[in-house]
Amino acid sequence: MAALVKWFPDKRGFITGLGVAGYGAGALVFAKVVTYFIDSIGVMKAFSYLGIIFLIACIPGALILCNPPHGWLPAGWAPDKKKSKTSGREFEWKEMLRTVQFWMLWLMFVAGAAAGLLVISNLKPFGMHCGLSKAVAVSAVGILAVFNGAGRIVWGIAYDKLGRPVSMSLMFFLQGIMMFAIIKMGTTPTLLAIASSWVGFNYGGIFVLLPSCTADFFGTKNMGVNYAFVFSAYGIAGLIGPLLGGTIFDMTGSYLYAFIPAGVICVVAAAMALLTKSPGQEYSPSCIAAQSA
Repeated sequence: MAALVKWFPDKRGFITGLGVAGYGAGALVFAKVVTYFIDSIGVMKAFSYLGIIFLIACIPGALILCNPPHGWLPAGWAPDKKKSKTSGREFEWKEMLRTVQFWMLWLMFVAGAAAGLLVISNLKPFGMHCGLSKAVAVSAVGILAVFNGAGRIVWGIAYDKLGRPVSMSLMFFLQGIMMFAIIKMGTTPTLLAIASSWVGFNYGGIFVLLPSCTADFFGTKNMGVNYAFVFSAYGIAGLIGPLLGGTIFDMTGSYLYAFIPAGVICVVAAAMALLTKSPGQEYSPSCIAAQSA
């Protein structure tokens, strides 16, 4: 991912989305392969076979992959200095951790990922709790996965076309709206499919918008280690989201009191995305207007 944003600075959002969409595509492709190996040779040998496959497939690619020369730009392209929303600096990770922007990004990541994981981990029991069949509830999970992959590409394009503040705030706001609405959308297969596709689409956007924003804020030179710190938010979200839904349902018998807080934090994240500026920029109305233009 760090190499991609260096090679394609003119299409940073799209190329990041295309790259992270490969995660989902890989899971889709290897799901049947893994199942076949486990059924045929057992779990332990399946791990060995998969390790060999990954070794053969990944090592040559890793050896070929390299960073572009310092100062490299695509032919015929130059960054628009007037419209640039980047900090213009290359931050070391220690410098990055001392900025307000890092912690804003980190909290936004926690909010969006926790909301998405809340739905992903509880979608099947939620659908069945609302009276739908197990088959319908499982299908909704599959629909969410498909739109998760699609969202990564579409939101990447949106980042390039609309800019950072608009695309990020829109993604979080739309996710917040669905967190408020989903509690009423488990009554029919169609409504549940709409809800799951909406959540998956926006959830996928997190994994393209946040790394693109990290590169804009803190530069691409140390993108690998810098984004690793930002991505640590996903681990916290993984603890909060899935447990929140299950625990609250066990206590209250309803998912309402889990989805509402998730909606609130997504709306707050939308406001944070709109107002957070690159390191060094002034927090003023004129700056906000310039970034939104």
